[in-house]
Amino acid sequence: MKARSDNPQRSAAETGWLVFVGLVVMALLIGRVALAYRWELLADEAYYWVWSLRPALGYYDQPPMIAWLLAAGRPVVGDSPLGMRMLPMVLGLLGMAALTPLARDRGLWLLWCLTLPPLAVLTFFATPDAPLLGFWAMCLAGALRGGRWWVVAGAAAGCAFL
Repeated sequence: MKARSDNPQRSAAETGWLVFVGLVVMALLIGRVALAYRWELLADEAYYWVWSLRPALGYYDQPPMIAWLLAAGRPVVGDSPLGMRMLPMVLGLLGMAALTPLARDRGLWLLWCLTLPPLAVLTFFATPDAPLLGFWAMCLAGALRGGRWWVVAGAAAGCAFL
């Protein structure tokens, strides 16, 4: 990893980059919350909601993580469509936040540009894709950082498999 210099121009550029990314993430969050409030549940989301009434270690056709997330979020955010989609959206934002610092490297800029749209769209719905992509992004970010971050990468990979 490159050492940071005390160059004020570089610091201003990094600050501008972080402000830009923060504004993009906030705009995505506001748009996603507004859409989640207005849209009714999809048939698949209702199916996973039924699973969350009695969480299990596995299901016939899908892994259990989405049911566990919905069950864990029920006391906090409720059973409304917005409430059900809140934890998957948070996982998507955590995945975006994990990958964002890596986008400053020119070689990883393309990675960030390619992963942001699927993270933004597919983590909107309460389906197994949301935890898979959110944890996958966290795993990738931990693996790219190396060192002690391999523990985070391993834990996120394990959660992605669920």
